[in-house]
Amino acid sequence: DQLYVNGVVRGDLFANDDQEATVVVSATGRVTGDIRVPNVVISGHVEGNVHAGRRVELSAGARVRGNVYYRLMEMELGAMVEGQLLHDDGAG
Repeated sequence: DQLYVNGVVRGDLFANDDQEATVVVSATGRVTGDIRVPNVVISGHVEGNVHAGRRVELSAGARVRGNVYYRLMEMELGAMVEGQLLHDDGAG
């Protein structure tokens, strides 16, 4: 249920919203592609849109070039998003 990215991933990462799946992009990790997973923790770099069906955590070293879709968000001082932060309340 968990995928830790400590290197480079070129491609999209997906998991069903009805699962407890989590993707963790470590400080040394880089993803080039979209992430669509219930829980996402980013400490490294992501170039693509992030769709967190439940929760997203952006640490101080997080760098995201793309939109971030979330229900719950925790964002530390120093995290950077080059895109929009878009709240999804799950109603639609």
